[in-house]
Amino acid sequence: KVNVSDLARDFGAKAQTIGGYLDALEGSFLWRRLPAYRANIGKRLSVAPRGYLVDSGLLHHLLDIATLDHLETHPALGPSWEGWLIEQLWRQASLMEPPPRFHYWRTQAGAEVDLVLELGSRLVPIELKYAAQIGSMELRGMRQFLGDFPIQAAAGFVLYRGKEVRRVEANIWLVPVEAAL
Repeated sequence: KVNVSDLARDFGAKAQTIGGYLDALEGSFLWRRLPAYRANIGKRLSVAPRGYLVDSGLLHHLLDIATLDHLETHPALGPSWEGWLIEQLWRQASLMEPPPRFHYWRTQAGAEVDLVLELGSRLVPIELKYAAQIGSMELRGMRQFLGDFPIQAAAGFVLYRGKEVRRVEANIWLVPVEAAL
């Protein structure tokens, strides 16, 4: 989640200045905003956009991450992986006509889906996991989303580092990252 006010406070700058910097980064294709998916379903949803550096190598350089071993123990591993995957999917989706709209989804109660593709009236929720094994608790947000949008979202997908496509619940599939890209 991008909180411009928090960034402004941390850097000792005005929120308007930070917003301008983010706009400039986005305009130069270094930063991408991921808006929140908002639908009137009677729940309080997060509305602030998320954002990530388009170039994960630049992110790793800025965080002084020089090796894969260091990355795998760094707190930025999850967000870095998510940003990299979203960017790869964004590039593929740009070839579709019409391209889907990209969002994330999060309730105030904490249920979350990393990526929601909006294709007309259809929604495709996607979780992005660095892990090779996925536990039942990691599907909580996906279950919630599919329950909230049973008509628009027929199935949900978890992209993970495992080796096989597996159906783990009636409408939730695990898909290896290699198969999705």
